[in-house]
Order: sequence, then C-alpha cells, then structure tokens
Amino acid sequence: MPSILIASGAEFGRSNPEVLVWLRHAHANGSRVVSSCTGSFALAEAGLLDGRESTTHWAFVEPMRKEYPRIKVRGDRIIVTADEDGSIVTAGGATSWTDLVLYLVGRLVSQEEARRLAKMSLFDWRHQGQNPYARLVTKPQRDDAAIHAVQEWAADNYAAPDIVSAMTTQAQLSEKTFARRFKAATGFAPLEYVQRLRIEESKQLLETSDTPIEAIGEQVGYMDSASFRRLFKRYVGEIARRISPPLRRARSHQEIAELAEGCGLEPLASAAPGRYLSLMRSSKSTTAAPEIEALIALLAKVPGLGPRSARRAVLQLLKKKDALMVPLASALAEAAQKVRACSTCGALDTQDPCALCSKPERDDGLICVVAEVGDVWALERAGAFKGRYHVLGGLLSALDGVRPEDLRISKLVERASASGVREVILALSATVDGQTTGHYLAERLQPLGIIVSRLSHGVPVGGELDLLDDGTLFAALQSRRPS
Repeated sequence: MPSILIASGAEFGRSNPEVLVWLRHAHANGSRVVSSCTGSFALAEAGLLDGRESTTHWAFVEPMRKEYPRIKVRGDRIIVTADEDGSIVTAGGATSWTDLVLYLVGRLVSQEEARRLAKMSLFDWRHQGQNPYARLVTKPQRDDAAIHAVQEWAADNYAAPDIVSAMTTQAQLSEKTFARRFKAATGFAPLEYVQRLRIEESKQLLETSDTPIEAIGEQVGYMDSASFRRLFKRYVGEIARRISPPLRRARSHQEIAELAEGCGLEPLASAAPGRYLSLMRSSKSTTAAPEIEALIALLAKVPGLGPRSARRAVLQLLKKKDALMVPLASALAEAAQKVRACSTCGALDTQDPCALCSKPERDDGLICVVAEVGDVWALERAGAFKGRYHVLGGLLSALDGVRPEDLRISKLVERASASGVREVILALSATVDGQTTGHYLAERLQPLGIIVSRLSHGVPVGGELDLLDDGTLFAALQSRRPS
C-alpha cells in the first residue's frame, strides 16, 4: 500500500504540487485514499474532499473549516468515509491511525478479524469519537480587559453557586451589558461558558484521579449528579466515567499546542492539558511563604485535588490549626508508621494478617480478585461479598510496561491452589487493561479446575438508558437474565 508521511508544518504537504497530482491520479485510477491526523489537509487541497464529509485532528477542525468551506468537517468523529464505497477515508487525531487500521481490516477482511486484531494488539477502538479529547473552552482573550478579568476570576471560582450573577458583579456591568460583551469576547453566553469550564475540569479529574463521579460533580459545582451527567454527555458526547489509559496517553495537548504554534495556526484549543484553568490566570508570582507553597505542592499531588483545590485545603488547615492541621499531621504520622500491606491478600491495615483475613466467619472457598485496595473498600461497602479478597496491585498493561511479575499473580495462583477453594471472582474494571488482565488470569487459573467468574456489566442501579454509552447497553443486553 503506497503511503506518504507529511512532516508537521504550516502547509501540511499542500505546497508540494507533485503530492497533490499523485493523490488525484491515484484516486482517479480507483485507489483507496486514506489519511490520518492532519493528512486530510493534503486531500482537501487536492480537491478530493470538496462537497464531502471529512475529519482531522480535533485541534485543527476550525482551521480546516475556515480554509475549506466546501468541506463538511466532522470534528467529533474519529473515522469519516467521504463516499459510499469508502474510497476516501479520513481519521482524526494522531493516534487514530489504529482506528483507521481496524476500520480497513473490518471493511476489507471481516469485523471478526478487526475485533481479534484489536484484542491482540490492545487497541482501544474509540467509537465515541474525538469529543473526549477536545477542549471545551478556548484560551482566554485579552481584547476586553473587563471580561478577561472575569475569566480569570471564574477560573478560581467556577464551582461557586449562582456564578453568573457573581461574574456580572465582578465585571461591574449591568446584566445585559455583561452578557452582550461576554458573548462578543468569548463566543459563549456566560452560563454556557461556565458549564464548559466545569465539564472541562471534570474531564481532567476523571482522567487523573480516582475520585467518585458524584464527588467530582459536586467539586465542579453540580450538587445534582443527574444534571452533571446530562451536561457531561451533552458536551463530551459520552457518559461521565473513568477515563481509560489509552485516552490518557492520547492527551498530549502541550505537543499539539507547540505543533499549532509551529504551523502558524491558531487551533480551537491550543492550551496544554489541565490544569487547563491555570492558563487562564495571570503569571503573577505568589506571595505565600516557601513552607506554605511546599505544603500546597505536596497536597496537589493527591489524586482529585490539583493546585487550586490544594491551595483551598491549605488555607482551611492554616485557619483551623488546632482543630484540623495538628490532628491531621498526627494521624498522617501514625498511619505512615503503622499501616502496612497484608501478606495474605495485599490489603492495607495496621495488622498482618489484616482484619478481613483474620475473620474466621468469612468463606475460604471464595476469592474475589481486585486491582487496588480501594476496590476492596468499595465491595465491602456494598456488603454483598462474604469471602476472601486478593489485591493484585494494578492491571496488566503492555503500553505502561506492567507485566505479570509486577503484580501479585503468583500469590493468587498459590492461594487458589489450596484445598477448599471453589471459585475465583475477577472483579476487574471493564477497560482494555482490565479485560486483558482478566483473560490472562482465567488462563492461569484454568488448570486448577475451579470456577473462574467475572462481574456482570450493564445498567447501573438508578441509571437512565439514554445516558448510557453503546458498550454498556450492549453488555447489559448480552448478560440479561429472566425476570
């Protein structure tokens, strides 16, 4: 298959007439022409996309729309076929070449072979499109000083109640004047801007922390989790859920920002990934003492906090030294000294074996395998499992370099080999890494002749069907049971 690699640059290969002639000739003679990332600009310049649909890297959707108004640019899509026979196919972001490969295999060979290839190569087939990758708010403008000041204020206070009224007060303008000037300066109505700001921050928290989704909604300003989920789906295109590792790896926004700058373009979002909101603040140096800044920096490393939340937490601690700070420091010191990993199950406790392993009433014939200690706590809160636990300490991941010997898999096989063990339950996440780990464990445990089961996946209790993604609905239908 002839291919061409176009280096990044302002023209994306469009200034080379030989390339354009070659593309037109190849298509006219029946060749299938496909592109990935900004390679679609060359197809656009060659005229192959006129009057047709196309996609490109999400950061360059707006430049393509401006330069090629005859093309219907689908910035939310990972894969777009420009015609019915699939002779022209464009793919989105840089890593979407994997989706393009799977699409071509599925079309030219079979869907089953595409699924097998995705599973074997640990490809995450992103049916949800590019919306989870895209920025929801453009970088702050500076033409209107009053509105810019409000943007900076909103970056620190976006979770405040009745924030639009507070923004109007900050601007010292009438309500109508503020709304008009804000829309003219940012392109968004104040309420929509705040919603996008909050959802963008929640994306970062989902990506970088293990904070429960409901807690993330409250942290960004939504006390009603249903409202938060509806807004998240509206702006991102999928339900609020933990971001998978492949999605995390794909978010190299700083590289995209540098690429855009080098190309002389102003993409829709040239900001580096969150903390996105930190870019909306001025570069004024802090007035806090070095000891306070050191404390803020340490707390900011805690999953779910970040610099802004850490700063607020430190202020509260300093205000309530005797009631909060001193007891917290004492509790942390005691925990650091006494808490250890259980040598049997791997959970954390102040005794070894841990309290769960020491309870004689628990069923020794059942072992529930989880990835992290937090999963044990979640299952215990549910109160539905009365057997023993086994914490792996993570999930297998070829891309992250996590191998079987890095996890407590050998210890699991040893425990499962003991007499009296009837069943091992794999309570692992429904991500690519979780499914890969589950397949590997099932193969390792198969020779033991015991039952190996997995948690069911489907509609959550209280969940609404129209808020669920396609994968969850598919799993729910596949695992349905008689009423």
